[in-house]
Amino acid sequence: MPTKTRLLSILVLDTPSMINYPLENIAAVSRCKTEQQVLRKLAKGKYDAIVCGLERGRFRREQFLSQLQASYPDVAVVIAISRAKHVRASLLAMISGASGFVVLSPFSESRVTSQLQRAILRNRLNRLVDRRLRSAADTQ
Repeated sequence: MPTKTRLLSILVLDTPSMINYPLENIAAVSRCKTEQQVLRKLAKGKYDAIVCGLERGRFRREQFLSQLQASYPDVAVVIAISRAKHVRASLLAMISGASGFVVLSPFSESRVTSQLQRAILRNRLNRLVDRRLRSAADTQ
């Protein structure tokens, strides 16, 4: 009997570079226009990941990433970039706490799904390691 794969549940902070991509084909998507909407939806529901772009200015977005990681550490933050040439900016965002990035252009459902799943897994593994390290430190 084949196992049923659970559909990913993601919040998308819409930015101009992301509006045209059909993420609904690969995940249960809830779209937001502002960071405040993202925070309100996170408070009400459970999501695997938040996907956002970097268009709003690096400093402001890095502050938002830090806030998300502090308040919702179990939710992966994934940076969406429109082209591979923006990888450097995504790597800087990962240093600031993002779990991964997805390259949206050219759009490939299988590649974007794989990148999202990897970022979510990376976030879960990081949380597990953090919990184990804290537990080990508490027992000493």
